[in-house]
This record gives sequence, C-alpha cells and structure tokens, in this order.
Amino acid sequence: MRSSIVATVLLLAACSQSEPPTAATAAIPPTAEEIAAETARLNEWFEAKFEEQTMQSPLTMTFRGRKDRYAEVDDLSIDAADEQLERARQNIAELEAEFDYTKLTPEAQISYDIWKYQYEQAAAGVEFRRNNYVFDQMTSIHTLLVNFLINFHRVDELEDYEAYVARISGISRGLDQLLEQAKANAEVGVRPPRFAYEEVLKQSEALLTGAPFTEEGDAPLWSDAQRKLDALVAAEKIDDETKTRLLTETRNALADDFEPAYQRLIDFVAAELPKTAEIATGVGALPNGQAYYNYMLATSTTTAMTADEVHQLGLDEVARIRQEMVTLKEKVGFEGDLGDFFTFIREDEQ
Repeated sequence: MRSSIVATVLLLAACSQSEPPTAATAAIPPTAEEIAAETARLNEWFEAKFEEQTMQSPLTMTFRGRKDRYAEVDDLSIDAADEQLERARQNIAELEAEFDYTKLTPEAQISYDIWKYQYEQAAAGVEFRRNNYVFDQMTSIHTLLVNFLINFHRVDELEDYEAYVARISGISRGLDQLLEQAKANAEVGVRPPRFAYEEVLKQSEALLTGAPFTEEGDAPLWSDAQRKLDALVAAEKIDDETKTRLLTETRNALADDFEPAYQRLIDFVAAELPKTAEIATGVGALPNGQAYYNYMLATSTTTAMTADEVHQLGLDEVARIRQEMVTLKEKVGFEGDLGDFFTFIREDEQ
C-alpha cells in the first residue's frame, strides 16, 4: 500500500503542474500491449489475493486438498467476520488505486467487477446478521463440521491424526461461537420454523449416540477415528501402542470438548422449540424481515427488482407464454380448450 500512496501523491503533483488533458488525448484508447500488460498484472494480483484469502481459512485449505494449518479450525466468531470484511475493504481500495479499468480485457473487467460486487454484497449483509438462521436442518454447520472431519481430513501420517484430534476440539470451539450468534438472533425474535429445529435436535443427538457417549454402537466420529487409526496401523505408520495412546486422546477430546459443546446446542434448541413458529411464515415475517428478504433476493438474482416486481414478472410471463400457446392452437386449427390441446400433443400418435 505504501507504494500506491506514493504513486498517488506523485500523480497529483504531476497533474497540478501540467495542463489538463484535452478531449482528444483523453479519448485515446489503450494499445493491445497496454491491455495485455495491465491484465497480466491484475491476474497476478488476483492470484496473490486468492492465496492470501485461502491461507486465512484452514477449513478451505483442507477442502482443496492442502494440509496447511491442518490442526486448526476457522474462527467462526463475529469479530473474525468483521476482520475478514475489513481485509476485503482494503483489497477493494487497493484494486481501485492500483489498476486502470480501461486497460483491461473484457474478461478481466468482469473479474474486477465480480471482486467488487462480492465485497459490496458482504458489506450490505452486515445489517442482516441477526436475521440469519445459524442452525437449520439443511445447511447448518453443526453437521458440516463433523462431515468435514470424516470425509475431508485425510490421515496419511501420524501427524495428520494428531491434527485430527486437535480439530475435534477446534470444531467444538467453533460450535460455541455459532451458538452465541444463534442466541443473539433469538433475542431479537429470529428463529427458524419448528420443523427445522426439530431436525437440528435429531441430527445433534445422533452425533452423541454410541460410544464413547452411550453404550450401543459407535458414534460417527468415534467410528471414523478407529477407521483412520486402523489404516495407519495397516500401513505400518504407527504401532499398536501408539494407536492405544491416540484412541485415549481422541476419547478425551470427544468427552471434554465435543460432547459438552453439542450438549449445549441440544439444550438451547430444546429450550427454543416452544418459541418457534409451528407453521413456517418465511423470513419476511421476522423482525427486519422484508428488508432481509429483498437483500437475499438481490444477492440471489443480481436484480434490483423487489419481490413484488419479481412475482408480477412471473405472472406476466405465464400469461404471455399461455397466450402464445393459444395462438399456436388456433393456428393449427385445433378445436377444444388449451387443456385438450396439451392432452392431444402428449397422447396422440401424430
């Protein structure tokens, strides 16, 4: 950033000492060489920023097959989200200061625009943090974190398994951070519908069913831990004594960190159930819900249309297409209503 500040100062100084550009000189298009050079420079910047963002998320690195920061789990707190947003804001300021948009290829301009759009949408979403369903039956992280350990945390060496045990404690901390947000949302009246919390409850209880928590069968993580250790023994990466030690460490992590964290989630959801809507009313009925709905609509469609306008567009399109069908029916001389015409098209041997 220091270099960009110096460049800006020099540019301002130069402009103050020279005549403003004429319309003719200002309209001179960049050469192909200038476009290629600026685009290449921007792509290098994107690669560096992408790597920088990736390094900030241990979970993302694992999803991409990397083992950097392998024993860590992302900080899922609001403070961490604020820090991430501030880094994104600084990146946008750097992007705008360092690169000439007019000297980019159309593809690079799209990348430039998307980079800015993603930040703008994230910044606009801060207002609606209290409107989010932190835990629900479909996309909630309470099951994703466990699936992540089972399906994405590869154990090829002893060190990988030690990282696995550390991550059991890490996802427990992350769950508590999310639970804190769910409680804050509930305080302002934002809760998912009852059926969603009923499923969250069922999913969470299933994670604590079986050894080492209950007597019958094995809990998902305990079963996965044993499979991973058996594979290390079979590959002669560890001996039976080391396996026994690691199983003890795993059991301790599950008992000391994992079970209490998930029990706190279970207790919270069970207490919230009577306060949830038995019949789902949608996010629009919740506090600040209409504004949140419009925000989600904008992020999902990239349109500035309101929900009512989108709905009316749908009705208008159905009417238009239906009229085209009626016109076609009449053009081919079919006698009968549109429903009969559809049946004819579907069933007649012609």
